[in-house]
Amino acid sequence: MKFFHSIRTRLTLWFSAWLTLILFAFGGGSYLVIRSTLSDNLDRSLRNEAIWLHDFITPRIPSLRPGKPVDTPAPRELVQPLLLSDEDSLMEIDEIDSAWQQIYKHTILHPRKRYISIQQTSGKIIYQSPATSPLNIDFDPIAEGTVTVSTITDASDNRLRLALIKTSDLRISVAYPLSELNEILENLYSIFVILTPVALFLAVVGGWFLADRSLRPVKKIIEAVRQITVRNLDQRLPIREADDEISRLAMTFNDMIGRLKSSVEKMQQFSLDASHELRTPLTIIRGEVEVALRDKKVQRATRKILSSIHEELLRLSAIVDGLLLLMKSDSGRTSFHFHEVPLHTLINDVVSDAIVLASTKGIRVSLEQNHHSTILGDPIRLRQLFRNLIDNAVKYTPRHGTITISHTHRDSNAIVSIRDTGIGISQRELSAVFDRFYRTKQGERATPTGSGLGLSIAKWIAESHEGSIAVQSRLREGSTFTVYLPLAHPKTHR
Repeated sequence: MKFFHSIRTRLTLWFSAWLTLILFAFGGGSYLVIRSTLSDNLDRSLRNEAIWLHDFITPRIPSLRPGKPVDTPAPRELVQPLLLSDEDSLMEIDEIDSAWQQIYKHTILHPRKRYISIQQTSGKIIYQSPATSPLNIDFDPIAEGTVTVSTITDASDNRLRLALIKTSDLRISVAYPLSELNEILENLYSIFVILTPVALFLAVVGGWFLADRSLRPVKKIIEAVRQITVRNLDQRLPIREADDEISRLAMTFNDMIGRLKSSVEKMQQFSLDASHELRTPLTIIRGEVEVALRDKKVQRATRKILSSIHEELLRLSAIVDGLLLLMKSDSGRTSFHFHEVPLHTLINDVVSDAIVLASTKGIRVSLEQNHHSTILGDPIRLRQLFRNLIDNAVKYTPRHGTITISHTHRDSNAIVSIRDTGIGISQRELSAVFDRFYRTKQGERATPTGSGLGLSIAKWIAESHEGSIAVQSRLREGSTFTVYLPLAHPKTHR
């Protein structure tokens, strides 16, 4: 598809693909880094919490021995009662109660949902955070005074991150639910999944817009280059003030156009000089051959040779004249004298000439219709245009064929069509029939004397009158050449 051959499309696709790769790499890397950072921060926080509890409790609480519960203030209603022996003093009770109150306050006021559990070496829980289920924790592999962090599952299959530390008397554990950490990561993943397509869409639109703006100077260069032909090689591409790749490309094109102009001018001058130089000797030779042909003393065999030479001289003269005309048209040295021309009158004269030309082959020429119309043009060149088309039709129409000429007008154009019942043209050769010196394979077999310049001259004359020529043809059925010329007064012909 041409759409994917566009530089703008390919730039946008490459930009989008590269951005997609960057977004996925950045998103995946960010996700892994954030997960690792959150996990490390959580482990560090749990370690610090466990060490703080260990350092806070150890110097304040004496050795614990089994005993009866002691009534304590309000915080003790929310925690497991501390077991003391009958020999503990009231001062020890107050000190212990104050310690539990501080731990309780620390637990309640902490912004995170931490679970704290303190138990004796016997397994007796002496402190536990509110709404915390008992955890089955194995302290045996843990060395005293060392903090160990691991992941466990509680009775409700909730995953917890757990920090453990033990002393000779106590077992301290601090846990945090991994569900909150996973929720943060899931939210991050959801944000990435939602925003990535939006970012890609905006990137594609933005990339398309930027590529379009970047390539606008290239479009201007393309449009300017398309307008440059052999006839206006003096035209140059506009140069931007910015010294960038586009400006250097335009300057390179201008340099190339300058070189082409120089080469074309040299070729045109050579062709003009060669054509002028050839016309004189050809005219002299043709005159001498014609004189020899009029001499009755010339033998028949010699006369036959001279007749063949005369035909070739006529063909060479026609080629030289046509080539000289085209070279003058390319160099702008051919002048036209435009004025109002009654095209219907010109067509009548052309038909009369066509009848005489076609009579040698017994071809019937008919004028199908001839509407009244007026055009602005050069009558001499217009007559040459139609004579070339009729001559082409006569050459490639077999004996006793038919040539039909029609003149109508539609909208703002006069339309003249010349239809023959000749050998026709293949579809793949239709686009080349107006090229200089081009002759179809069928044409070369039918008329070896053709020069291949008649249709090129006809096209040049039509385009010089701001008109055009179209051709339709089928092999062995004939061809139709249609000339479109603008009317001088379109409104009067409607």
